[in-house]
Amino acid sequence: MDTKTFLANTLFFYKELYGGVTCPPRPLIRLGALNDGGYLVPEDLSGVKYCFSPGVAETADFEMDCARIYGMPVYMCDPTVDNSPLEHPLFHFEKKGIGYGASAGGLLEPMSQWVYNSGVESDAQLLLQMDIEGAEYDFFHYEKPAFLQKFRYAIIEVHYLHQMLRPGYFETRLLPFIKKVKESFDIIHIHPNNHTVFAELGGVSLTSCIELTLSNKMISSNGGSLQNGRKVDLLNYARHKFDAPNMPEKKDVELPNLGILDAILSQIS
Repeated sequence: MDTKTFLANTLFFYKELYGGVTCPPRPLIRLGALNDGGYLVPEDLSGVKYCFSPGVAETADFEMDCARIYGMPVYMCDPTVDNSPLEHPLFHFEKKGIGYGASAGGLLEPMSQWVYNSGVESDAQLLLQMDIEGAEYDFFHYEKPAFLQKFRYAIIEVHYLHQMLRPGYFETRLLPFIKKVKESFDIIHIHPNNHTVFAELGGVSLTSCIELTLSNKMISSNGGSLQNGRKVDLLNYARHKFDAPNMPEKKDVELPNLGILDAILSQIS
């Protein structure tokens, strides 16, 4: 892929991403570890009854805080490990992954099927923490809005951006993904993973993985949020005080400055 196309796709994606950012309905707090395995969510979890966490792998600090602090039963799954990395009476672990279409079957099943088979109440508000190594694109492609509305908040790790910015993937995977995200959720926090930097352009670091905290539009609009849907001034979109690098031994990275990238793009013939 040529540099001009790569930069143009990068700019378009982040403009679409930033355009969906609003202030959180409540102040953000950090649950989980200080570094990798910790995420920012609004301090508004009293109405959330269950946490679902596909892709737990070897870290369950976030899930432990959900169970320990909020008393949430936590449903976890991962096909790459045999057990939850931590134990708690409210933990429920299954050795399987999330998959759709031709990839589903065996150790994989759709997210909605897993949730419906768990036996949770149909009207319960849910919290989602998803780290499924690229299957997040299929999750938003296949699952219906009615199912997505079950999640009051969702933390999504978005992977393989270095590939998704390429022609073909960009039009058929990345742009439909961000459109589907914004249809059901407001983006209330973005954090770049400093472990996955794949390019440096004019002092701007680009990472292949970003973490999104999402607030359900339907639930937030009915919940009397303190800052209901107020747009963020992205020119002053600063790191949150609770943000921390995923890998503390590596330099942390800021979100891309689109003005710098736009200036670079304008210089390419």
